[in-house]
Amino acid sequence: MPQRRQPLSVRRFFEELKKDYPQVTKMSLKAERLAHELTLDFARKLVKRAIEIAAAKKTKTVLDRHIKEAYADLTASIK
Repeated sequence: MPQRRQPLSVRRFFEELKKDYPQVTKMSLKAERLAHELTLDFARKLVKRAIEIAAAKKTKTVLDRHIKEAYADLTASIK
């Protein structure tokens, strides 16, 4: 059974970007897995924070503005 792929996988994103950087030709499988894992982890944190925001505002639906607010919260805490 094939694995479900992300809309834009790390590998495909790398292939698109490397056109602009001809000196970089390869990406290790370990680096690809780590990038995917970190991206997935960030997405989970983002959704969790958005749900917390929606619950605090007594909303039943997580809206795009909740995602934007969660993203702002998470990126501010990184800096």
